[in-house]
Amino acid sequence: HYLLESASALEQVVAIASLVDEECEECGAFSLALLARNKSFQVKLTNMGAVRPLVSMMARNSASEHYAADALVQISNNRETHVRLAEDGGIQALLKLGQGKVAAGRDDLQDQAKISVGDFAKAVSKQF
Repeated sequence: HYLLESASALEQVVAIASLVDEECEECGAFSLALLARNKSFQVKLTNMGAVRPLVSMMARNSASEHYAADALVQISNNRETHVRLAEDGGIQALLKLGQGKVAAGRDDLQDQAKISVGDFAKAVSKQF
């Protein structure tokens, strides 16, 4: 994973995921889901703009929506990403995922999304 970062490949993965092409979306979303499991990449990927293409895939019920949902859940597990998630529509996408409106049949992702939204709400309430 770290070789990808040193070769600026993370930006390329985000760019591939941003292309509205079924194969590119699948490759990009799958790669982002794997990369987002690494805590040190979560903020970097978010700052590179990874959230918007993931949200877009989920909103369009793309064939890659389960990979996109997985990546978004992983990214949301890091509180440092919450502000950018909110700005880029990630919280709404997580709410829909938690309600079972996307990634049907992925109860594991739905449960994780509910936990992430709850963590986000706790973090926001502590700020006030």
